[in-house]
Amino acid sequence: ERELPYETGDLLVLLTDGVTECMNAKGELFGVERAESVLLQSRSAEDFIGKLKAALTVFSGGTFSDDITAIAFDL
Repeated sequence: ERELPYETGDLLVLLTDGVTECMNAKGELFGVERAESVLLQSRSAEDFIGKLKAALTVFSGGTFSDDITAIAFDL
């Protein structure tokens, strides 16, 4: 168990491994780093989900081999 501090304006994001393990045509994984990059560019939970969906679609060419689940909350 661990407590993490947060401030108003922070985002809480929950992702399944389908996000980080999403593959492109070269067999590369989307990974945590790309997901974090999308998060850092997002202003709100809704913005994050939209940008993540777009990034995953471009990265994978629109082909997904696993379920993709992302939940985001504005704190």
